[in-house]
Amino acid sequence: LRGMSAKDLAALLSRLARALRPYRGMCAIALVAILIDVAYGAVSAMSFGWLLDKAILPRDEGMLWGLVGVLAVAVVVASAVGVALDWVQVTAGSRVANDTRKALFAKLCEMSVADVDALPPGDFVTRYSVDLSAIEVTVGGALPALVRAVTSFVVGLVLLFVLDVRLGAIS
Repeated sequence: LRGMSAKDLAALLSRLARALRPYRGMCAIALVAILIDVAYGAVSAMSFGWLLDKAILPRDEGMLWGLVGVLAVAVVVASAVGVALDWVQVTAGSRVANDTRKALFAKLCEMSVADVDALPPGDFVTRYSVDLSAIEVTVGGALPALVRAVTSFVVGLVLLFVLDVRLGAIS
């Protein structure tokens, strides 16, 4: 993305959105899974304070077991969501790459022999190997990681303001 103009970036994002359109359902599942994962991360970080303040220091055994139970359920749910997210990422990435592979092949079939012969040597092979792998990695890994990072940042910032307005403002 370095050195890419705003116009080129907009064109790239537009193409990516078109490529993902048939997989809106998977994208929605991935987004919900990322939100659950980020929420779990925030809640688990705050749970130590709750355990100390509401259960351990007041010596409230009922509250302790209740919080431990909730956290245990949260771990199981977060793990299941993580597995679902991994499946969606791999499946969507490979399907988008396969769709692109089919489109490239269809384009090759439409070209005349002279047009194919005019291509630089190895150009089509490079597109099939390197470029398609990059598409699969982007859709299956980099894009969800970017969404997770932005979501984590926003949730963390909101939590800072909720916990202490001064700390949030400093951050």
